[in-house]
Amino acid sequence: MKQPHVRALSNDLLTEPPHPFIDFSQAPAKQFQLDGFDCLIEARMLTAKPTPHFEDAETARLAIDPQLRAWETRLEIDEAIRATFRYRGADIVDLDPSTDPNVIYGSAVIATDTATLHATASVSRHYQEYPSPATVPFVSTPTVLAVLGYLREWREGRSRLLAAAYLIYGRLARDFDPGSGRGRDQRAAAAMNVDGRVFSKLGTLAARNDPIHGRKESQNPNPLTPAEIAWVEAATKLLVARAGEVAVSSSRALPPLPLITLAQLPHI
Repeated sequence: MKQPHVRALSNDLLTEPPHPFIDFSQAPAKQFQLDGFDCLIEARMLTAKPTPHFEDAETARLAIDPQLRAWETRLEIDEAIRATFRYRGADIVDLDPSTDPNVIYGSAVIATDTATLHATASVSRHYQEYPSPATVPFVSTPTVLAVLGYLREWREGRSRLLAAAYLIYGRLARDFDPGSGRGRDQRAAAAMNVDGRVFSKLGTLAARNDPIHGRKESQNPNPLTPAEIAWVEAATKLLVARAGEVAVSSSRALPPLPLITLAQLPHI
């Protein structure tokens, strides 16, 4: 080809065991935009048409793949969906006027049988629409992946809720305030633009001696109420997501992130 141009990239949306099978069979096609790409997701396939010019699929993927990885992470944080956008291939045309514009040149198409991947999984979660990418810029960092791992262990039944919450609280306090001493959690909260009362409340609840959700057995149990359980679940999810939002905000000239307050969490 004289003037190759990437017209579209294709990725399959796969959800992975041991997470319950995610059924999008009733979800209609959905259009949205990623940075530099007009996107359509339909029948579990994402088609991304670049708005700038790319001569080859590799260069185009360098532009979209970080956004897909961030979307995958947010899907797990926000929706408890463990998903992967697996590259299928690219449509490449020749812009040279002497060639036939209707001829499409494929690049390294990877065949993927999604049914085979889930042959042993039972359908347990049905979605009427495809989830949208996060509207707030987000990036996965070592801190995000670490605290997401704690959240995942609880969701999969491999950890107690307050054990996960305590590890998330401690890791965020340490990574967002490398100092020590009194007020560390408040300094970390300020660095993440989180109301200090949210951070303090999470630390207090995570230390409770709940006989079911607590980190360890105690002779003086102090069980959480259902409202407090819901609060811990919501707060940990918000703070894990905020860690990835702060990483982008601090590296770019972006407006300040909105403050996370108690009003955004269930009333207790």
